[in-house]
Amino acid sequence: MAVIQIDNYDNVRQPDHEIAVVGKQYVTSNNTSLCIKFEALTVVDHEGNEQYKFLQKGDGVLICNLDGTPILNCYAKQGTYRNMYVYKGEGETDQLVHIETSKVISKDIQSYLINILNIARNESEQLEMHYNKSNQCYYIYSNKDKANESLIGIIKKEITRRLEKEYKIEIAPMVDRMLLLSIGGVIVRLDFKKSSKNEVHQEDEKANCFGACCFIAIACIGIAVMFFIFIGMSMKGD
Repeated sequence: MAVIQIDNYDNVRQPDHEIAVVGKQYVTSNNTSLCIKFEALTVVDHEGNEQYKFLQKGDGVLICNLDGTPILNCYAKQGTYRNMYVYKGEGETDQLVHIETSKVISKDIQSYLINILNIARNESEQLEMHYNKSNQCYYIYSNKDKANESLIGIIKKEITRRLEKEYKIEIAPMVDRMLLLSIGGVIVRLDFKKSSKNEVHQEDEKANCFGACCFIAIACIGIAVMFFIFIGMSMKGD
């Protein structure tokens, strides 16, 4: 995995302890940047080289090696999406991450709780994630609102010149990059669902509009027919 040195990492900051969830081999030693390409469902490095693949599977998104071997299953069950999970491998038994929120998918969700088992300390830990709608950024914190608070990751949604959606991930040192990538996978899943809902809504609007137009056309034809019948009867009367 390529590691990128970034000069203006004023926001993300190394936490006061190591955070490892998927595996210690994924823990960063430097500031790291990755990019999820939504349409292509791939993860690339700073040179555009593909590092991982994303695959849609039912209610989840699989993060796979380039050979197709599943690493993580980012699972978000259809419905309110108040509870989302990340599992090891392809199944839904070995839970690594639990993301929860009190709001439903149709709302502008502002905050999330991220529950993990930190294998570096062998203890449960809770991170926080906040969404800023104005700049389309998700901010992931360790020890939020404490003296040792650290912003350990940022996930920013952007639209390219080709109108393609990307998720740029900034990761602080001493943080499991696959944890941040899995959170990105959950966000991709949410956005995919939102896009599907919007498409269904647009199709419903088109169908309703078409139905209304048909009704108006039929009504106009009916009025025209009645008008000609009336004219015909008037002429016979004369």
